[in-house]
Amino acid sequence: MLLLWLLILLPFAGSLAAAFLPAQGRNAAGLLAGGVTLASTLLLIMLYRSAAEGAALRADLAWLPSLGLNLSVRLDGIAWLFAFMVAAIGFLVVLYARYYMAATDPVPRFFSFLLGFMGSMMALV
Repeated sequence: MLLLWLLILLPFAGSLAAAFLPAQGRNAAGLLAGGVTLASTLLLIMLYRSAAEGAALRADLAWLPSLGLNLSVRLDGIAWLFAFMVAAIGFLVVLYARYYMAATDPVPRFFSFLLGFMGSMMALV
């Protein structure tokens, strides 16, 4: 299931992109972080039906096949709830922080750290 990997990798990709924005790129950083968090929230809404029916979505990636080790990602009902909370609250934090932070604050750096944290939370959940 490609969507599960996309849920984890999308915030990290957004974090990397925000890290390379200029320090004066407040609007670009806000749009990037808002777009990433909104896309993550919408992806989770698309997966709601599968999680609500009690089916655990699973995606496996052969990590070290010679040793029989796979990297597995699962999404069941409770994991969906926590992942949705991470994405939705992340979107609200981005919306609030965009207008709260001063003009002298390094906004792209803040959003880079925020998206990196969000990706870590998605992987953990």
